[in-house]
Amino acid sequence: MSVTGPDGRLEGVFDGIVVGWAYDWSTPDGRVEVDVLVDGEVVARTTADMPREPLVKEGMGDGRHGFYVELPARVRDGGLHSIAAAFSASCMASSQVSSPDASRSSGLLEVSRAFKVTASAAAEEWSGTRFNAIASAEANARALRLRPSIQVQFPRRGLTEGFSEGNGAETIVLADQVSVERSEPLHFSVQEGVADAHAEHRRRFVEHSGDYIAERLVVSRLPGALVDTNRFLICPTERQYLADSIRHPLGAPRWGYKQVAQNAFERETVIEHRDERVVVLGAQTNLNFSHWLVESVVRALLFKPFDDGSIMYLCPRLEPWQHEALALAGVPKERILTVRRRRLARFPEVFAVSRGMSRMPALIPGALSALAALATPARDEQAPAEPTTEPTTGRRRLFVSRAQVKNRHISNEPQLVEVLGAHGFQTVHPEQLSVVQQIELFAGAEAVIGSWGSGLTNLVFSPPGTLVIEMQPEEVDFGGNAFVWNLASIREQPYAQVVCPVTDGMRQLPLGERDMTVDVDEIDALLGQLLAVRATSTSLAITAES
Repeated sequence: MSVTGPDGRLEGVFDGIVVGWAYDWSTPDGRVEVDVLVDGEVVARTTADMPREPLVKEGMGDGRHGFYVELPARVRDGGLHSIAAAFSASCMASSQVSSPDASRSSGLLEVSRAFKVTASAAAEEWSGTRFNAIASAEANARALRLRPSIQVQFPRRGLTEGFSEGNGAETIVLADQVSVERSEPLHFSVQEGVADAHAEHRRRFVEHSGDYIAERLVVSRLPGALVDTNRFLICPTERQYLADSIRHPLGAPRWGYKQVAQNAFERETVIEHRDERVVVLGAQTNLNFSHWLVESVVRALLFKPFDDGSIMYLCPRLEPWQHEALALAGVPKERILTVRRRRLARFPEVFAVSRGMSRMPALIPGALSALAALATPARDEQAPAEPTTEPTTGRRRLFVSRAQVKNRHISNEPQLVEVLGAHGFQTVHPEQLSVVQQIELFAGAEAVIGSWGSGLTNLVFSPPGTLVIEMQPEEVDFGGNAFVWNLASIREQPYAQVVCPVTDGMRQLPLGERDMTVDVDEIDALLGQLLAVRATSTSLAITAES
């Protein structure tokens, strides 16, 4: 697919001068003729050849495609007029986007969402004369040429100022970039039977740096922006996509976009016009528990200071537990908007909010803090009424099982459960619990052990100091093997990782479908060691406080 034909905008009337731009994608080096119509009558014709630097950035040749047309004095009568700009008949014929006998309305330039009419003191004679801009009836059929933009490029406002009532995009920074240092693991081991122990060390400790820069947390207001309701890609204009709104643009061809250059995409589409003001919550990958919390619920929590009660939350179709999670974040069902997938929709205002991670596994501390705050009431209820000198807190020890989900099981889990029970661990199946029950359970945990999976994301609700032991199958990539480790580091939870062999006969299966077999005796010894250290450390800490 290649975008062709004329394109342009009517941007406003300033001191009696009509301003806009026009370009023909079919002839990148050419110039376009434009007619200006007032009350249906052509009052001027001009060639769009004035320099406009932003057009260069949007890939429109040398950018000399702007026009400035002075209206005749007879229009200056203090009344209300209709105004339009149209591609000349010769332009329409040469572009072959319209038949020779098509009505002039099919060649109208689209009206900019920021269309304005103003008169300065120097041109006082135009004061009082008003214009209503008329757009093409076909303006919802668009050819998009998208290049990346990022939210911090938009004009910034302070949090205490809030958003202005202007017509342009604006961004408020909630938290600046911060350096994240991943903690040294309490323990790391590769169990016997793993195919390549050296490769497992290399993936975690050699190929990637554990430390990273967590991106800013921002909220942007984008008037007239577009949202692809298939993958919730946000487009501030028909020439930009918001890089912050997706995890990676490589998936764009699967969503109907043609890649024409590095990070640049094209698409012909029909735009649905909506009346709602929306904050976008949709996740681009799967909607499992982990991604929904970290990529979507976080957005609702960060947006709270800007919610005036009239804004809708744009989501995919949700399961009951997802509604429950949003309700905890202050979003009731009646304010959730679901638009049919595979549509590009334009909204009067779109609010774009940071996800809880810039990429896998680069979690953002401020976002996790917002999620962790959901557990504050649960932790307060479990706090002892008076100080105690007992060496343990009375909190729970949890084994997070995957036995009742469809894949990635521990093949010898019954034997593991027996050993864990001897150390005081109770087996939990998060998928059988409500979101509130999961929060309450993990808010009261002193130690958590589990296998690689989204259930361990609940550690965000556990207090600092909670012991975390993660069992992983071999060959997990860096994004997967470091996610819980990073989470535990940010939450100040001591972390241990054990790599376990794939169950016999399953190595040929995709990673997400393999079971693993755990060396139960090794886990028994490890728990004895780590829990003893924890008990001693807790006792010493209480003695010091006393």
